Amino acid sequence: MSDFSSNLRRLRKRAGLSQDALATDPNELLYPNQKRRSGGVSRLVDDDFFGKLTVVIWIVGFLLGLPAGSQGYASGPNTISWHFVFSDALRCWAPAFLTGMAFLGLQKIIDLLKERGE
Repeated sequence: MSDFSSNLRRLRKRAGLSQDALATDPNELLYPNQKRRSGGVSRLVDDDFFGKLTVVIWIVGFLLGLPAGSQGYASGPNTISWHFVFSDALRCWAPAFLTGMAFLGLQKIIDLLKERGE
């Protein structure tokens, strides 16, 4: 590591840079070829906003489907039984799944636009 620090110091001084001037974003060091723009799509949405929204939609849809599919019934006098009707739960689960998949597709489009720098 001392070789790295001495080489860095030597190159910094050769370039006439102070330590503050040399300090940079780690992403610029790790991914030097990626362009970052302050405008465009990156201003519209947070990174992975629609991915996070998809998870929320799926969780809410799942939780709403549980009581929708749950049914209690009287199997005899003074008894109560319970069963789960998958088709009733599917009325909540299917729209939540499809909506989530649409948001994931939208997130993928936004990620591709960010890669292109638009």
